[in-house]
Amino acid sequence: MSHAIQADISKVHDLIREFCLDKDSPQTCYSLYKPDIPWQEKPESSQTDKTRVLYYVACGGTVPAVEALLRSGADVAAQGGHYGNALQAASQGGHPEIVQMLINNGADVNAQGGLYGSALHTASEEGHEEIVELLLNNGAVVNAQGGHYGNALQAASFGDHREIAEMLLNNGVDINAQGGYYGNALDTASFRGHQEIVEVLLNNGAEVDSKDVSGQTPLSWAAEYGHEAVVKMFHDTAKVDIDSEDTSGRTPLSWAAEYGHAAVVKMLLDTGRAGINSSDNTGRTPLSWAIINGHVEVVLLLANVHDADVNIRDHDGFSLFIRAV
Repeated sequence: MSHAIQADISKVHDLIREFCLDKDSPQTCYSLYKPDIPWQEKPESSQTDKTRVLYYVACGGTVPAVEALLRSGADVAAQGGHYGNALQAASQGGHPEIVQMLINNGADVNAQGGLYGSALHTASEEGHEEIVELLLNNGAVVNAQGGHYGNALQAASFGDHREIAEMLLNNGVDINAQGGYYGNALDTASFRGHQEIVEVLLNNGAEVDSKDVSGQTPLSWAAEYGHEAVVKMFHDTAKVDIDSEDTSGRTPLSWAAEYGHAAVVKMLLDTGRAGINSSDNTGRTPLSWAIINGHVEVVLLLANVHDADVNIRDHDGFSLFIRAV
């Protein structure tokens, strides 16, 4: 049906409406293929009434079908599907005309559910600026919590959508709000390595040493995944805690050493504030992790620091020499 979006022929539109309002055709079609989960080769069979069809055509962006189903009494507020409801489906697909149509017919812009949590979260993660603006102008709560990303700013940060992040900030979003899979917006952007988003967040007062449920800071995430540009941004921020420990006792240097990010390790060492001999809950130091994982360049960087303790043993009783062997 996606091909029908490009068609401007009344006969085609009539056939689309006929298909959507037929009792059996949508059931047959959507039992074989579901537009919101196209990656599933054999989707689970489910009852497909006109309300569920509304959800599918909103996802696909088929305006004539949405119009016909709304006129026939399809429930615009019904919950269900991968994205939760028709408004979220249209927001995910980037269909502003359908979003406006659904709102005009009573869709709740703040309805919760689905993968993203709300329509605003959905549009923010997908990068649909026009829809984000449309939802905000129609009463979307900018600080609403829920879904995979916890809040709209975290969703925009994950997707690397600077303009949307700035739009949300201009509309009063809580820059340090906690929630979702990644903790907060700065954690998310740091984990993903999105330098521009990190810059926007830092310039707008994001807490540089905020900790997620595992105790990791944004710097820790950036160091673990080797995002040099982001680490440098934190490196240039004098107030950042270079040696912050998470709940497992790991520091940014420890994470960078484990995964062999030599440039990040050097950057952290150059601050003179990274604990070269800090041991985690297993008794392992950054040098231990580098040796265990065979990162020779990192091993040399760490071992050549003048106060590196090469005789330390971890909680298993192994020395660095034994680990190296």
